[in-house]
Amino acid sequence: MTHRLFLNALIIIGLGCVLLAPASCARFSARKGADSPLRLTIQLPKAQFLPGEVVKAEVALLNPTGQPVEVPMLDHTTLSFSFAPKAKGGDKELRYIEPVFSPKEPSAAPIALAPGTCLQRTFLFTKLTFERGAFVLQPIYSIPESGTTKPARKTYAKAVTLSVAGAKVFAHRTLDGLLTQDDAIALARREIKTKPKHAEAMLVTDEKGFPKWWVNLELAGPGAKGGSVKSYFIDPIQAKVWREAKPFTRTPPSEPPKNSKLMQEFRDRQTQKRNDTR
Repeated sequence: MTHRLFLNALIIIGLGCVLLAPASCARFSARKGADSPLRLTIQLPKAQFLPGEVVKAEVALLNPTGQPVEVPMLDHTTLSFSFAPKAKGGDKELRYIEPVFSPKEPSAAPIALAPGTCLQRTFLFTKLTFERGAFVLQPIYSIPESGTTKPARKTYAKAVTLSVAGAKVFAHRTLDGLLTQDDAIALARREIKTKPKHAEAMLVTDEKGFPKWWVNLELAGPGAKGGSVKSYFIDPIQAKVWREAKPFTRTPPSEPPKNSKLMQEFRDRQTQKRNDTR
C-alpha cells in the first residue's frame, strides 16, 4: 500500500506514473526482432527545447511474451540514460544522465507484468538542455541476475533525438540542474506584481524528498503594510511557482566557541612552520 501511495504522489508533482494497461502498449506493435524478451521505448512530447527547459520523457516496458513476468519498477536504479551530441563523433562525448528522483522513493520494487501489458513512467530531466545543439537520448533497462555473477540482463530502446535552440532562456540552472536562486526570486516577484523592498531565499526539501526554493518578499510601495512579507515555494525542477507559503524566519547563527580564535591562530602557526621548513 505504501508503494502504491508513493507512485500516486509522483503523479501530483509531475515526476511520473505507472500504468498497467494493454491499450497503452499500442506503439510496440511495429517493433520486431528485439534481442530481449522485454521491449523498451522512449517518447518525448516535442523535439525542440529552450535552453534550461525541463525535458519530460515517457518510457514504457512491454511484456510481449505469453507468460506473466515479475520485473523491477522503472526508476533511476533500473534505467540508465545515455546522452550524446548527434553530430558525427558525438559518441566520444557520451555520458549518462540521471533523471529527477526522490531519495525517499522505494527503488527497484518488483511489479508483476501480465502478458501483453506494459509498464509506463514519465521521467524529468533538468541537465539535458544546458547547451544548444542536437542530441540523442537512449534508455537502457537492467535486471540483475539474482544469485549469480552474470552481468545484468539489458533491454535497449531506440534512441530519440532532441534539439536545444533559441535565443530565449527558459530557466537558468546550476550544475546540479536546479533553478538558480535569482530565477526563483524572479518567479516569486511575478506573483506580487511589484518590486519588493527586500527578497531572500533558501533551499529546502519537501515532505516527499524533492527540493524547493522558499522565497520571502518584503513588500514596499503604496498599499503595502509596514513589515508585510509574502512567501512562496518555487519548484526548482520545473521552474515554476509551486504554492504560496508562510514566511520563514532565519535562525541566527550561534556564536563560535570562545577558544575558536585561539585554535585558528595555533593552526596558522603550524602551517607557517611547515612552510618555513620546506
